[in-house]
Amino acid sequence: PSKEVKTTIKPDAPEVTSNKNSGDVSISPAEGTDITEIKYTPAGKGATEKTVTVKKNDQGKWEFDGIIGNAQEGTGYIVTDSGLVLDPNTGVVKIPQGAAKENSEVKVKSKTSTNVTSLETKTTVPDKTAPSKPTVTAKDDGSVEITVPTDDTRELVIRYKDKDGNPKTATLKKEQGSWSIPRESDLELDKNT
Repeated sequence: PSKEVKTTIKPDAPEVTSNKNSGDVSISPAEGTDITEIKYTPAGKGATEKTVTVKKNDQGKWEFDGIIGNAQEGTGYIVTDSGLVLDPNTGVVKIPQGAAKENSEVKVKSKTSTNVTSLETKTTVPDKTAPSKPTVTAKDDGSVEITVPTDDTRELVIRYKDKDGNPKTATLKKEQGSWSIPRESDLELDKNT
């Protein structure tokens, strides 16, 4: 007697890419899939991870599942209140710069019409926020005090002239929470501040 064996082949995962220049993240559905599930953290303080699903409708067009979007004039793209953009013809979803929390993960999966799910793939939302400027204060004794921002700044390049008028450059680096300065520099670093 023969025995029937059923196998289920997982679909390919969607392609997810982050563009470091524009700050956008793009998600392209895998071929042969009807549903793309996207998990991302919206921008803004206290935002938590959100799941958005796009699916093919009966006419073969892609649409947001449970989210109402507005048609973008001239392109036909669908735009949600949270800024996500969907091309209904290709299923490509774009998360524009500023719509997702920088340095957070975007995780995506594909599903077939019979709910067979792909493996998850992910990318990181690019960090496009410029670091804060340091504070520069000229002192009465002729010295200059530079206060480094307390944000996630990791490098500070200082261009100055030494006491003989020669141009100099020193690069301070922050590693594991502590700033360091090149040994050959004639600058002083207060590691306590």
